[in-house]
Formats: sequence, C-alpha cells, structure tokens
Amino acid sequence: MHQLLSDGRIAEAARVGPGTLRVLREKFLPPDSPDRAGFATALISHAVIVRELDVDEAVLHGRRLTYAEAAALPEADCAVMLAMLAEAFGVPAADAGRITSSDALVLALERHGAFREQEPAQGILGFVRSLFDGSESLGARVHHAVGGADIVDVVTAVSESVEETLRDLRRDLNDLEQRPEFFVLRDLPASTVRVLMHEGPQEIEPLVAACVMNDDSLVGLASEAVASAPYLCGPQREDLARGFAGVERGDVYACRHLLAGLEGALWLTARQEGVINAERHLVNSKRPPGLHAKGVNALLRPDGGLEVGTGLSILLLAGVFNDTGNDIRHGRAESGHESHTLWAYIGVLGWLDRFAGTALMRRVRERLHDELRQSRAG
Repeated sequence: MHQLLSDGRIAEAARVGPGTLRVLREKFLPPDSPDRAGFATALISHAVIVRELDVDEAVLHGRRLTYAEAAALPEADCAVMLAMLAEAFGVPAADAGRITSSDALVLALERHGAFREQEPAQGILGFVRSLFDGSESLGARVHHAVGGADIVDVVTAVSESVEETLRDLRRDLNDLEQRPEFFVLRDLPASTVRVLMHEGPQEIEPLVAACVMNDDSLVGLASEAVASAPYLCGPQREDLARGFAGVERGDVYACRHLLAGLEGALWLTARQEGVINAERHLVNSKRPPGLHAKGVNALLRPDGGLEVGTGLSILLLAGVFNDTGNDIRHGRAESGHESHTLWAYIGVLGWLDRFAGTALMRRVRERLHDELRQSRAG
C-alpha cells in the first residue's frame, strides 16, 4: 500500500503517467541496487522536457533509454537530457548522442540551424542555461539533495525551481522581444546571445552602439546602397546622406536627418508596393476597409500591410517611431537624441537589407559577435 501511494505521489509530482514511471523505475531504480538520485533526475528531466518542449511522452522515454544505455553511468543523466533536447530541436540522433555539455548542445544547435528556425533563439538557450549552467549541473544538485530525503520532495522542489527559473526567463525574453535590441540579437549565434543575456538588456545598447557607430566602412556601404536603392527620391536620399555624414562625425543629432529619410523611405515603399494608395488609404486594411494611414506606424502594424519582418517592425515601432521620435521630429525633444540616432541608423540598415538586397545587419551582428568573443578571451 505504501509503495502504491508513493508511486502515485511521485507520478503526480513529476507529472508523468504510470507507464513512464514504471519504465523509469525499472531503469534507474533496480531492486538490487537502488539509485534514488538517478531515478529522481530521470523523472525531473523527463517531465521538464515533455512539458516545455511538447515532445511526445512515449517517444521520449524510448529515446531516454537509448541515450541512457550509451551514457552508461548514472552521473551522465544530464548528458542524456542534453541529447534529448538536441534531438527535439532537429539534431540527428547520432550527433545528439555525443553531446555532453551545454556548450556542446549550443554548438550542435547552431550547426544544424535550430536557432534560425526558432524565434526567438534566446528561448531555448535560456532554458538550457537554466538547467545546466552554473556552479552545479541539474544532476549534481539532485544527487546532493536526494541523500536521505524523500524522492517526492526532491522531485517537487527541483521541478518547481526549474519552472520558476523558466517563468523568469520567459518574462525577461518577452520584455526583450518588445525592445529595439531584439532586431540586433535575433540571428546572432547562440553563444553570443548568452553573453548578452548575462549582461542584461540595459547593457545591450552601449555594446551595439560601440560596434555600429564606430564602423566607418559600414557607413560607406550604407551610403553606396542608398544611392542606388529602389523607391527613394532625391529628398530622401539627401536626408539619409546627411544622416550618414552625421554618424561619421559622431553627431548625436544625426537622428533628425535619419528619421526624415527613413520615414520617407517607408512611405514611398508602401506606395510602390501597393500597400497604400495616393490618398494614403491602406489598400488591404480590414479594420475598417480603406483606413487612412495618419502616421507611418500604421504601415508597420500587423494589419498595415508593409512587410518588413517582425524584428524590424519591433525596432521601428519601439525604438524609432515612438513618442521620443515624434518629439525629435517636431523639434520639442530635450533629450534622447543619441539613442535615437543609433536605432534610426539601424532601422535604415534594416530597410536596405529588406528592400535593397544588402546584408548590412549581418555585418553588424558578426562584428558584435567578434567583439564579445575578443572581450571574453581577454
């Protein structure tokens, strides 16, 4: 009776079915050599992956047993969990079975393109870091905690700890996705994103500015692209040219020309792409039909119709054409010009990538990645 009750409590704590509990007990808690810590770790890792990654439970416990056989030792249970994470994100089983650390998982996911398919990339990275990075791995924490303790208490406590960490990460990531920094971070290598997440969102803008605003070659490439970019007319090209000249000089008020040139580029693009008509009515708007686009923001919202991509749209709405941007455009802003120069400049680079076929943001992200890698090495 006590054993049945214990099984029921364990299954409830780990949120696994009775069949999965039986298989894991047979594998990790054999009668002749009980491994309570290995069993607890198996339950926690199994349950977390099923819930967080929406992996089929029946398939998962089969893969766990396969990887556990390959890992052989109970201490390697975290490697089993890493391998299953990798396979859940599209890494072939043969490669997944060789992953033994969170860094190895990050590299495997990058190599197989998993981060470019997941948006945002930081989500899975944060999940991995919450489980495996730090002074102790999940397995070490469980092995330490389970000595003399009730398995149900250990499973419940660690599961709740993991879920609390994930809730905090999701909150931070949801906040980051609404900030202009997201456009710069979204396609960076996962190892670089990890460094930036550790730095904190408030530290990202200075890092980006140091890389972008001091790159004279980037300004030259952007100037060449504007000269031949589609949709633009003379006034818009001149505004952007003056804005680029200000960036080159380190003028924090360069945003005044960049804002005018970028807004003009978006209006002219929308007109030529058939998003608005000559009277600035949204051609494809459903709420209501023929809605008049009073401001450029209307073009960038989901029903606006100008397809610039989610990341660039967030950047433009959150970092460029916001309240501060309006104050700068109308000449009443008392501060915020330096930050706005950065994001308006990046907004122009994003527009050029999207409509002129350049790869300027790739250069920005690569330089940021290199700068961070060098600073870590130093």
